[in-house]
Amino acid sequence: MSLKDLMREDIKSYGKARASNLENLLCSLVQKNSINVYRDPALLQEEMRNLNASEDDILRILLMVRTPGLQEILNSSCETPQDELNKFVCQAEQKTGLSRAKVMDLTKAIAVSAGISFDYTGQYYGIKNNMPREAFVVPVSVYEKELAGLQSEFKKAVETHTLPSLDMGKLDVFVKVGLPLACYYKGYCLLHAGDPGQNSDQAVQLLEEAASQGNAEAAGELGDYYYQCGAGTWGLAYKYYTGFGSLFLTAQRKEAVCRILNQKKYNGRVLVLSAFLLVLMCAAMVLAPGAAVFPPYYLAGGIAAACNLAVLALAALLYRARPYGNFSAVPVLMFAFWSLHIAARLFF
Repeated sequence: MSLKDLMREDIKSYGKARASNLENLLCSLVQKNSINVYRDPALLQEEMRNLNASEDDILRILLMVRTPGLQEILNSSCETPQDELNKFVCQAEQKTGLSRAKVMDLTKAIAVSAGISFDYTGQYYGIKNNMPREAFVVPVSVYEKELAGLQSEFKKAVETHTLPSLDMGKLDVFVKVGLPLACYYKGYCLLHAGDPGQNSDQAVQLLEEAASQGNAEAAGELGDYYYQCGAGTWGLAYKYYTGFGSLFLTAQRKEAVCRILNQKKYNGRVLVLSAFLLVLMCAAMVLAPGAAVFPPYYLAGGIAAACNLAVLALAALLYRARPYGNFSAVPVLMFAFWSLHIAARLFF
């Protein structure tokens, strides 16, 4: 049986099973109160008791509605991707302590009651705002063997520089499921096997999806991408290099981290010296050297000092937000303002 068939069978076991008593109860509850009942745990508990739900079911549903991610799925006005639901189920397992099978049963019951249930083939069990939804995930054990084979194919393609020959169709199946490793593989292929200009946005999106789920290789690849984009994105490069990507720091990446840190240190020195330059300029305005030759012009000096102070303050704020950019223009701009003051002293 193929991977898609296995996935379809797994989803059918949850999606096409006869509606449980809990599903019917939740459907009645939502019909009476709308899906807003899932946003009010106290009302939800009271209404479930009024419908003679068991205390075990009440407790489980209350645990589910407190799981991060459920409200976003209920609030979404567009199709909920498979990987988002996969992440929700994983979170629910951790937060509730329930088994994966039980979490999937509860997810199905809530989804059906809210009108967002969908099976793999696209035949819907309910709709909300006329938008189809997917509501089920697949255990990793279903595709674990095929994933190992794909991993071997990917490594061989990288080593032999034959990435374009990789079976992207097979890869797309794993990406749809939301596997971090598959997202990394496809993102890597899009960046290195085709036209980077056309595929970079999709590639970065896939790599970020994989990195957000803890894939260190994807984080390292993102670090490379943002480092090569220039100093304006070095902050992101440093974030990925020193996060999960630290597990895959090659000698080249370590050198990139050193350059990023040196750039930050250099920019800090530029700002300190610019502040010292501002102090000297203000002192020169008060002491007014050469006053016997050209008299001081305090109005122009005050305006120049105020402009320089504004430039320095803005640069300091920018440094806090993006310390790895290029700040060489700061002293140049300050000197330009002060030159206008000197010109005013000479000609007025």
